[in-house]
Amino acid sequence: MAVASLRLNAQILPAEGSSLNYRLIGFSFPAQPQISDYKIEIAEGNYTTPSSFKKNIIKKEDCKTNRIIMEVPSFGTEYTWRVVYKGSSRATNNGLHHFNTKTVPGEDLGACRLRVLKNAKVFNDAYVFVDDNNALYNMAGEPVWFPYIKGLDFVQLRDMKLSPRGTITCLIGDQAFEINYNGDVLWRGPDNGTVSGDSREHYHHEFTRLKNGHYMVLGCEPALSKLPDATDTNMHIINDNKSKWESNNAAYKKISLGTVIEYGDMGIRAM
Repeated sequence: MAVASLRLNAQILPAEGSSLNYRLIGFSFPAQPQISDYKIEIAEGNYTTPSSFKKNIIKKEDCKTNRIIMEVPSFGTEYTWRVVYKGSSRATNNGLHHFNTKTVPGEDLGACRLRVLKNAKVFNDAYVFVDDNNALYNMAGEPVWFPYIKGLDFVQLRDMKLSPRGTITCLIGDQAFEINYNGDVLWRGPDNGTVSGDSREHYHHEFTRLKNGHYMVLGCEPALSKLPDATDTNMHIINDNKSKWESNNAAYKKISLGTVIEYGDMGIRAM
């Protein structure tokens, strides 16, 4: 899942000094003419000299292009990495680079794991969102991403899912958000009551970005239901209108009706 949301190019990524909310990382670096073999080396810790770096290397991986996705072991840790360009002559490298993984806020994600009853063979490179624990997990039941959202304090997300465009949609309380892998907010539901007739739309489930680029979400609108009496044979529902409430001697109960809202280039469609 996560790989789809990484936009990699020829610049050096992760950027120097980056603080990341994930362990599944897209590395990118400048390509070199006449070189088709590269090696990524990662050390745990922050090092400034090649000798200290080489003593603490924890992971190496060869690749044929100038981009690769690799997983580092833990959150709350500093890392140093470099690229080794391997050619017919003596191998060279592009210097040492540094990043860190953020400390997981709130409860330790490792304290609540997926219980893996049978290891996947065909889909062992898949990932799954777990709403209650606010994280993305690999098939070993280990957290690799948590939703650090820029501009917001740590919050509980619901209904997390990957969109057709490689972004992540989710609900925070009764607000609808689209974010990227880095936690940037890309889109937020208007929540202006245009459909519900209330002050808000009361989003609650199934916030989804559709293949056509539109957004769909379930909401609620308030209404009044007439309480039946001895002469009634059917339930009656009217709009939640104060004047109707005051002008009618019958008893009414306030209820919520479901809405399906679609936001797109043509405006708002409600069903």
